[in-house]
Amino acid sequence: QELEARIAQVQERQREVNQYQIQQDLELQRLERQRKDLDKQLADLVRSNETLVNSGEQFTQRIAELQRERAGLDEQINSVRTERERLANEIVSLESLRTQLMESLGAVRLQPIVFSRGDEVGRIVVREGATEAEVRQALAGLFRAARLRAEAKGASAVGAFQSVSLIPVTARDGKNLSVEDQERELVKQASFQRDQQVLLATALVNSFAGEYVRVQVQALSNVVVYREGEVIADTRIDGSQDPQQILSALTSFVVDRVAARAMERKMIPAVGQPSPLGEINDGEIVRLVTEISELGRVVRVQAVAVADTRRADRLRITFKLR
Repeated sequence: QELEARIAQVQERQREVNQYQIQQDLELQRLERQRKDLDKQLADLVRSNETLVNSGEQFTQRIAELQRERAGLDEQINSVRTERERLANEIVSLESLRTQLMESLGAVRLQPIVFSRGDEVGRIVVREGATEAEVRQALAGLFRAARLRAEAKGASAVGAFQSVSLIPVTARDGKNLSVEDQERELVKQASFQRDQQVLLATALVNSFAGEYVRVQVQALSNVVVYREGEVIADTRIDGSQDPQQILSALTSFVVDRVAARAMERKMIPAVGQPSPLGEINDGEIVRLVTEISELGRVVRVQAVAVADTRRADRLRITFKLR
């Protein structure tokens, strides 16, 4: 749907350009006719000047005026011709883009998905107070890492677009934003901030093998959301149950309660990855199941942050029994 909408936009632009080109051709014809009329007047006055020597000064002034007017027309004609050439080049460019979009539209029906819409393609942290130059360097590093990852999964460059690229988009206010506009805005947002920033690249649409990954990049504040030893969530588990039931209760606690609390703190999950927020050591789970089972009674289980954790960090937790 995104591709078909883009194709429709390109075709609409082609129609607009063609109509504008027709108008420019008509204007060029009108100006050339006007120039011919002036050339004729100029020739008539030159002949009259030769025969009417006594009126030479008046005719000389008129000739000078006509010559200046003709020079102005020449400039207008050259300007129209330049614009006409530019429009012709734009038509060629639009047709090339339309061909690429049609090819991509055909490819999506056959190739496996590399990234689904909204999946994280890459992220990078920018220190607090970073200069614009540092943010630009970080943005370049983000794209280098993202392209390596995407190409390993089957993405590739297409035409002028690298394997992972920003694309021109339309903002909510209807303003067209070029790739350069988006990069400038990102640098502005992430520069000279009091807190760390994380540049997060996510897939704009489903991306398929053999084509490039269209992404958007956001600059998000990377503040500390948990302090070392802080309780993230807690629950009660009956240790008199069999170990499989205890394991199931622990799993539900982590998936439902701990993850939900982390999202309430606005942690940034790695969407599209098996463990978006972080992983728990299997040995830690086995130890916990054994301890709860040995107690044989209802115990309070707390999920505690192992270290200070920022929004873009992987969540590391340990468990305490009360």
